[in-house]
Amino acid sequence: MILFSFVYFMLTYTIHPDPLITSDFGITENEDELGFYCGLIASSFFFAQFCTSIFWGYMSDRYGRRPIILLGLCSTAITSTLFGLSKNLTWAILTRSLCGFMNANVGVAKSMLGELSDHTNQSQVFSIFGFAWGIGVIVGPALGGYLANPAKTFPDIFGNWDFFIRYPYFLPCFVAALVPVVGFVIGYFFLEETKGRKKNVRDGENQEDSNPWPNSAQDDHLEGTDTAYGSGQRLNELYQTSQPPIPEDAERQLLVTPSNIRNRQGQGHPSQYGSMTTQSPGSQNTPDQSNRKLPRLSIMTVVAYAIMALHSISFEEVYNLYALTPLISHGLGWTSIQLSNSLALMGFVQLFTQFVVYPELGRRFSAVWLFRISQLVYACVYIIFPIIRDFAVDEDDMEVGGQTSRVWYLILAALLVKNTSGVFAFTSVMVMITNASPSHLLGTANGIGQMSASFMRAFGPAMGGISWAWSLSNGLIFPFNYYFIFVVLSFISALGFFYSLFIPSDLRVKV
Repeated sequence: MILFSFVYFMLTYTIHPDPLITSDFGITENEDELGFYCGLIASSFFFAQFCTSIFWGYMSDRYGRRPIILLGLCSTAITSTLFGLSKNLTWAILTRSLCGFMNANVGVAKSMLGELSDHTNQSQVFSIFGFAWGIGVIVGPALGGYLANPAKTFPDIFGNWDFFIRYPYFLPCFVAALVPVVGFVIGYFFLEETKGRKKNVRDGENQEDSNPWPNSAQDDHLEGTDTAYGSGQRLNELYQTSQPPIPEDAERQLLVTPSNIRNRQGQGHPSQYGSMTTQSPGSQNTPDQSNRKLPRLSIMTVVAYAIMALHSISFEEVYNLYALTPLISHGLGWTSIQLSNSLALMGFVQLFTQFVVYPELGRRFSAVWLFRISQLVYACVYIIFPIIRDFAVDEDDMEVGGQTSRVWYLILAALLVKNTSGVFAFTSVMVMITNASPSHLLGTANGIGQMSASFMRAFGPAMGGISWAWSLSNGLIFPFNYYFIFVVLSFISALGFFYSLFIPSDLRVKV
């Protein structure tokens, strides 16, 4: 978030008294083209992350979450510093791409949170994740804008430093790099590995109700780590520790009938009293090939994440363009300060919703229901933004920064609803992916989810920007005028709602 507060200015021409000193890229003087180059820098990170998210998720499943997290923090610190040394567009794209290639923090962190939580505290745990992101949304852009070009901003301190004149954006990048450095130090000494941590979770209410064994007996149930080979020793232990005891005829059937014990890897034969699995000698810790495949429900939650990421990230780009576009061109005609203030205020709203509202609702409703509601709200609120412009803007007042009384509060109200829905959507879909994925594939599942979201973040802003520009210049009527992109986003979010109806509503306990 620190970086994107000054990328726009990196691309412009800057005149310096010393012709040997060129502080900015000087790519173009045409402001209409700057958005394209800004998009290249932003998309390079997400496209690179799209290419490697599954790989890092798989590596975290194989070698553990902790080493991958530490590697990601270290690489982020290095590449952020290198980005501050950019003197041309190629170097900027290269360093951002390298950061994306090596960055697996988000997906692996979600896996760790999933392994540290259960259905009783998932909403609180994942809310902390969103809370940290909200702090970054508030602090990052402000800090980046404040520290950019320090030789000009703080001439008494940095005015005579040639280094900061030649590299005016190194300081905010260096400060940004200190954050993962601190995280690396804390993680190295205090972060514990979570992969393989055993959690006592139920398989579901229906299975619990239909199984005559109490939970204590189920914990001691055959898990595939012991071998029977007809000795009956394990069955004796079960018989002695379970209440009520197994009927004599049922025990005799289990001991005598060889078909009830399958000597296969990772498979068992279900009975009215549960299931048992045995492994052949030398096959321990060798998972069945089918166990390496994500279940259908896990893939469905990842697709829901991708749909939601597409319309939400596209709106972020469209909102910036809509707010800064002049009134005469069907925008709001805001200044950059008004836009920044609206985003900062929504950051505080996100913090409150994430840390106070969502945990309470998460205890009352399933993540799937909260996700569905958020998609419906998204579909309604997107179309409200151009309507506000039609009914609240005075066409006789075309000055930049005008309409402060009516438009400002209406837009803030719409943003309030939209950001609240965003908290529900993003937090709920993280819980959904966690609950729908097997523990040994949780890193891979989150890697695929992060890959999907990264692709949408690389594609979405371009789609939004191009659609907005086309709608302003095509001369067509509704819905192909400036309403067009908002209608498209509403349609995508509605599609996300209908798609979520195919996901079980009671996806609350880890499957």
